[in-house]
Amino acid sequence: VDWLTESMHNRDFTVSAMHGDMDQREREVIMRQFRTGSSRVLITTDLLARGIDVQQVSCVINYDLPSNRENYIH
Repeated sequence: VDWLTESMHNRDFTVSAMHGDMDQREREVIMRQFRTGSSRVLITTDLLARGIDVQQVSCVINYDLPSNRENYIH
């Protein structure tokens, strides 16, 4: 996540990143920004594979395919 986020920033893309090594408060701030549209691109691990519903998401790109198909299909 960090590598891809840095690569995108180096190419002048505005992105947010989230992964399990972040504390809960930081993840909540990032999700709030994403839900309200102030952050339009979110790079994350499979941390968000299940149980997250964000209405305005129009595209999901799997950079690395999940190890099991249930996570991919979900």
